[in-house]
Amino acid sequence: MKLNTKTKSLAKVQTHLVADCFNKLYIGGEFVDPIDGEKIPTYYPATGELLHEFPRGKANDVESAIAAANAAWAEGTWAGMTAASRAEIVAKMAQGIEDNIEMLAEIEAADVGKPYRQAAMVLGGAVSEARYWCSLGKVLDAEQDVPVNSGGGGTTESHPESLFQKGASFLIQP
Repeated sequence: MKLNTKTKSLAKVQTHLVADCFNKLYIGGEFVDPIDGEKIPTYYPATGELLHEFPRGKANDVESAIAAANAAWAEGTWAGMTAASRAEIVAKMAQGIEDNIEMLAEIEAADVGKPYRQAAMVLGGAVSEARYWCSLGKVLDAEQDVPVNSGGGGTTESHPESLFQKGASFLIQP
């Protein structure tokens, strides 16, 4: 079976999905199992074969994540950082996507049936946009607002890479 020009088999894509980041929720700085232990199956659209079962976060997981975020905010670590310091962290996230772009594009292509090239281009665009917002965070001081992406760039909220693109502008704001 040929998934696209880069991915030779569904099994190859499935080998990428063993990492905790695909099998646990990230709450409070740790990878954790969902409280109810439920999973969401996702299927390769071309054949209907099971691709993977991802953890299903439910209301109690959301409450736990909100509590962890509130505690982290109250601690002041993130809130007390300069925009430039936050931009450095977002830049590391962008670098992580860029360093793993082939693997992530293969997963995205297999998960939604999108061509590999398109998945790789969209992920590359997310990296570029995050770096743009980071460049602003490095030059603005804490009293200046970072312009917020209004969403007019043709991205949609339902794609993970779009959420990263839009989130990058908010992450560096004072």
